[in-house]
Amino acid sequence: MRQQQFERLGVFPYSLEANTPSASFDDQVPATLRQARRDELMEIQQQIVIQHNQALVGQTRTVLVDRPVPDEHGVWIGRTAADAPDIDGLVFVTETPGCPLQAGAFVQCEIVASQHYDLIAVATGKPW
Repeated sequence: MRQQQFERLGVFPYSLEANTPSASFDDQVPATLRQARRDELMEIQQQIVIQHNQALVGQTRTVLVDRPVPDEHGVWIGRTAADAPDIDGLVFVTETPGCPLQAGAFVQCEIVASQHYDLIAVATGKPW
């Protein structure tokens, strides 16, 4: 298996579902403990994602351009093939002179920095 399959993780606290065997169990885990366990896992996961994103700095990735960043001329929000919309981090792409970007375009980008869950990139080619 590729390592990338282990980098993304969604964690949700257990919730009772009507008409399921577990809903009738005695001694349910308290909601505060369920949330504390979720928070602990997400803190660990955040560190994994931060390390992964830092390792991407200096690499080139194809980015799908989604939309411009409001009030930032020449800066766009995009995502790589590994990033699901509204779930994973974003790629903030700065366009280069003579190569304007537009929503729906693909462009090769150099990852120049990471910021928590997001990547900062510069377009290195012409969009297609």
